Amino acid sequence: MRVVFFSVFIILTCLLSAMEPVILLPTDDMYTDPDNTAGQVITQLWTANFQPSGNFQRIMMRFDLEPYYGMELESAVLSLTRFYSCPAGGTTASYFYRIKESWDENTWDFRSHIGYDPMTNMPFVFSGNGGNAIVNFDIDVTDFLQIWLTEELDNYGFLIMSNSGQKFSKFHSKESSVEAYRPYLSLEFSSTSASEETVELPVLTARNYPNPFNPTTTIAYSLPSDSNVRVSIYNSKGQFVDLLFEYFLKKGDYQHNWDGLDRKNNSVPSGIYYFRIETDQEMLAKPMVLIK
Repeated sequence: MRVVFFSVFIILTCLLSAMEPVILLPTDDMYTDPDNTAGQVITQLWTANFQPSGNFQRIMMRFDLEPYYGMELESAVLSLTRFYSCPAGGTTASYFYRIKESWDENTWDFRSHIGYDPMTNMPFVFSGNGGNAIVNFDIDVTDFLQIWLTEELDNYGFLIMSNSGQKFSKFHSKESSVEAYRPYLSLEFSSTSASEETVELPVLTARNYPNPFNPTTTIAYSLPSDSNVRVSIYNSKGQFVDLLFEYFLKKGDYQHNWDGLDRKNNSVPSGIYYFRIETDQEMLAKPMVLIK
């Protein structure tokens, strides 16, 4: 029964709370390249705007946000993994724009750029190591996405367009063979009450560090009251991986290490995993990324 419940949490059909982030994978992602005559690489997302070499690629990405219209975001973080950049400095200054045309990755002509709203935008600079270095970007898109959720605009996703004179940044798409490198969106929402008088109760809080990690991460949590505690690991399909701890604890701060092994002591592959903490009063689950 626990595994079934957690699977429901993973596919986002359970009730939201401020303490449980929603993890969304793209419904569609691709890049457009009007001058490309060879064909699109669907496992990759490219952005560039460099006249001398004729590179004018733009990234298109969409997530299903409509179930959350009218809700107030606490935070929204887009995770992208870059595998190649040029020049060696690895800097591609870009803007995020709201797409204003309907599209999907299976039918949109990748040689044609899509229309976008220039007034709904957010700047971001992809920096870091250049060349073939793997670089993970956690991009705060809270204010950018809140416009959709509060104004209930048509959700056609967003465009990442490089500024003029910017060379390549290439990222893994949702079709990447390495699950841990695929893009995802992590959402946390405010919890509100219709009652004018509210009582704030202590809640379970937790995090893991480092994240992403290899090969070990520390799961730290604050227990608001004495309780039985169970700490376990699940994969992105909601399948049980390992039990780290199960015992009665007094109120306080605790931590456990996970070494990337399953319950049979086998090393697990790269990917998105969830640590899950259950007490007598509540359950908390949060994502973590193992990169090997």
